[in-house]
Amino acid sequence: MDITCTRERCIIEPEAAYIEVRLEADKFERVGFFGKGETLTSPTLNYTPISMDAVFG
Repeated sequence: MDITCTRERCIIEPEAAYIEVRLEADKFERVGFFGKGETLTSPTLNYTPISMDAVFG
């Protein structure tokens, strides 16, 4: 599943339990890769911490 928000793309892989964050410059480049036990932050979400354990259980 791809969700594009302004200049940010979040690639969510629920079965593999990770979220990849990409930001657009000339092309989308990976700026983060978050899995269980980690906390995702994003400039688009005002750096609000999101626990991957809460997302993927």
